[in-house]
Amino acid sequence: ADAIAEAGVMPVLQALATVPDQAQKAAADKALAAIAHNLREYDHLLEMVEAAAHAPSTLPVALHALAGLFAESEEAGRHQAHFVATGHMRGLQAMKAEADPRLKKAIDALNATFPEEVVEQLQPDYEKGLLDQIGGDDDSEGEA
Repeated sequence: ADAIAEAGVMPVLQALATVPDQAQKAAADKALAAIAHNLREYDHLLEMVEAAAHAPSTLPVALHALAGLFAESEEAGRHQAHFVATGHMRGLQAMKAEADPRLKKAIDALNATFPEEVVEQLQPDYEKGLLDQIGGDDDSEGEA
């Protein structure tokens, strides 16, 4: 699977997954799922997640595969730290509220591989919640 990714096939399959032809789309989706779940290189899965910006229907497959890698890899912590540092994890949390059930399930699977505190801190409303706890809201700016 990683050799297929190295050959540059994944972006082609992701592009095919967006075509109007339902038979071609279904074949591409099936191939992507079969290959993605066997990828063992973080960089290949990260490329798939990033390419999903142009092929959104492929994002759940990429996230489930990434969750599997994070759950099994000895280097999971390093890869998870990179995924957070690049902003991908925060972006997914922001996307989750409007996501379809398939994408929500994939985000939940990925979230389950991270410590709960990390996922909590990456939620879109986390900073507002902290400010509310210390009484810092916009209404109190002019008060001394």
